[in-house]
Amino acid sequence: MSSSSGKRIQREIRTIQAMLTLYERTFPAPADDADYYARLRDYALNRLQKCYYGENKPACKQCPIHCYQPAKRETIKVIMRWAGPRMLLYHPILAIRHLLDGRKPAPAAPQRPRTGKRPESPASLSDNSAKEKGR
Repeated sequence: MSSSSGKRIQREIRTIQAMLTLYERTFPAPADDADYYARLRDYALNRLQKCYYGENKPACKQCPIHCYQPAKRETIKVIMRWAGPRMLLYHPILAIRHLLDGRKPAPAAPQRPRTGKRPESPASLSDNSAKEKGR
């Protein structure tokens, strides 16, 4: 866990790790892909640490930005649906905090930065053509 992220992100990291651990105990990784859950855990932690909203992040299911790849998003949803109720038995404080975080309203979606050149306005085009004529 990175010390640069705040309390909320650290709590989300502990929650996803606990959910993955519970799920992995019941559904072990396939023999031909022993690192499956480790890779999924690393991916989820990376997404959390790079969350656009940082400490103000909404619950992932309410987030207007879907930062997970579609296949991994579906996998995490399955794991969370299975592990969520069991979290109340094994990690009740994390589970309740996670449920409370899910009730907070999602912030507005951020505006995407423009990456291309802006088209010139007709006024600036006419100014340029007037300058060229005056040469």
